[in-house]
Amino acid sequence: MDENQRLQEQIIKILTENPSITGYDSGTDQADMAMTELRSISDDAIAISKLIDKNTILDAWVSSKITKAADYLNSVQTYLKSRP
Repeated sequence: MDENQRLQEQIIKILTENPSITGYDSGTDQADMAMTELRSISDDAIAISKLIDKNTILDAWVSSKITKAADYLNSVQTYLKSRP
């Protein structure tokens, strides 16, 4: 198993075993959909990380999309961690 696969499995394990992080409730369609999306995001992030390295020159719009995605995910995490 390569490092990216190991990292993806750790992310999925953390998301499914720690409902306080994700707000995951297996009884809701919204939570099930969110978990599916998070797995897809993890797959995409790993695939993208394999396509770039420190010498890769990215178009401004690509960097912007990555930054926006990171910001959105961080905002969700911050919200879910702070709710009662």
